[in-house]
Amino acid sequence: MASILFNFLASRFPGLDNRLKQAGIRQSAQSFIKRQLLLSFYISAALTLILFGFLAPLNVSLRFFAYFFPAVLFVVFFYAMNTPTVKIVQREKDINREIVYAGRFIIIELSAGVSLYQGMRNLSRHFPKVGPYFADIVNRIDLGTPIDEAITEAIDISPSGDFRKLMWQVMNSIKTGADISVALSGVIDQITREQRIAVEEYSRRLNPLAMFYMLIAIILPSIGIIMFIIISSFLSLSFGLPVLLLFAGLLGFLQYMFLAIIRSRRPAVEL
Repeated sequence: MASILFNFLASRFPGLDNRLKQAGIRQSAQSFIKRQLLLSFYISAALTLILFGFLAPLNVSLRFFAYFFPAVLFVVFFYAMNTPTVKIVQREKDINREIVYAGRFIIIELSAGVSLYQGMRNLSRHFPKVGPYFADIVNRIDLGTPIDEAITEAIDISPSGDFRKLMWQVMNSIKTGADISVALSGVIDQITREQRIAVEEYSRRLNPLAMFYMLIAIILPSIGIIMFIIISSFLSLSFGLPVLLLFAGLLGFLQYMFLAIIRSRRPAVEL
């Protein structure tokens, strides 16, 4: 019965197997869903028990908790199912930071008379993020897989579009007998131009973001707290340390959110 449930849930998330491979999660879709569902159940049960402990003295109806638990379970489960997407985005950024240097490394190796196979093996030892994908290609070749098939399999599990562009050029050059160095130089120049455009767009977006950060996270809270203190003094209101700590915590959270937004928009580029 449980396997039927997991298979049904897996059918609700098409492409999950491939996204798990791209995220580096070595599990089947059914096993991943089972783990995330159990984790969501434990988290939801813990939150429900904690809330029950707080609200029990208020004689809250048990019907509220009967609705609260499945609602929290639903939200936590679908949030947990986005774990591969988060990891894919991070892995894509890590690969894109190295892909230009990795491509230039292969060109230098080929120009020095090193074979493509040995060049990929050497590359896998020098680049911590993109290297494992080339190491996987080399391992597949060592196991008897043709080089074009090994590259195709690496393309399928790579979350980076730039990596796929690079390897498509390598594979096309192998099939057509063209010079791999020339093909790689062209695609690396294209990737470099795209990264420069991304940096320029980021710089244009950064100015209004910095303005909003100064206005909402610094100026308005400062003026608001001053006005709040002045008004409270006229109304003879007193506030203890917990209220001030609450204001400080909210202000810190607001600034953290702005910085997180700015950091998330930064392109994964190292030119």
